[in-house]
Amino acid sequence: MSRLGTSALAAMALALLWGCNMSLFNAPISYAVTGVRLNKTSISLAVGGSSQLVATLIPSNASNKAVVWSSSNSAVAAVSGTGLVTWIGGGSATIKVATVDGGKEATCAVTAASAQVSIAVSSVSLNKASISLAAGGSSQLTATVYPVDATNKTVTWSSSNAAVATVSNDGLVSWVGGGAATITVTTVDGAKVETCAINADSAVAVSGVTLDKASISLAAGGSSQLIATVYPADATNKTVTWSSSNAAVAGSRAAAWSHGPAQAPLR
Repeated sequence: MSRLGTSALAAMALALLWGCNMSLFNAPISYAVTGVRLNKTSISLAVGGSSQLVATLIPSNASNKAVVWSSSNSAVAAVSGTGLVTWIGGGSATIKVATVDGGKEATCAVTAASAQVSIAVSSVSLNKASISLAAGGSSQLTATVYPVDATNKTVTWSSSNAAVATVSNDGLVSWVGGGAATITVTTVDGAKVETCAINADSAVAVSGVTLDKASISLAAGGSSQLIATVYPADATNKTVTWSSSNAAVAGSRAAAWSHGPAQAPLR
């Protein structure tokens, strides 16, 4: 081989060797995962609650930051691919994060609250089985729901005859007219019922009214007191009104009275 050919081959070999060395220098550096940690070491989950876990890889410039999440008890808590822990049921579980590179692990203890057990209503009772209502009167009924620790103790009230007696949302029974009625309390949970019999007195009608004076002589600027008496004494509505046939001569100044004698000063 000529000297020229030998030199050319040597030059080519040097160039090839240089290129290989350069490719080694330009190759990316891989940083292995040496550890992983979580932002929380324990979690208490309320019923229906959730909590976010965040995994931090060590070193921070690790080449492969992929992780896998898992729960030791999926009946208690589930974990998403992003570390969101969600309540499933009461109990304990351990959430684990593992790095794909190196299999490094970190864990978080989960305590999940148990769901409240609903206690059904078994019955309801009233403090009175019957009520006698005087005209214009009222009486308070009180409902007791059983068992005492029932979850939903809400009740509704109703009257079988609103022309005789009405009942409020808190069980106050009020007279409306004479006759009979039945007050019913019903539980919202289970529709358990209890009743109270109502016997309401009829209204006592007014039979007449009298004044204590049949005539009055008024001096200029003077006044005189009139007293009205409504009969019978136990009339349900004793309200009266006053008027004057000639307000230019004598005026009546009085409020309506519902009980006892009614009085009106004339001036």
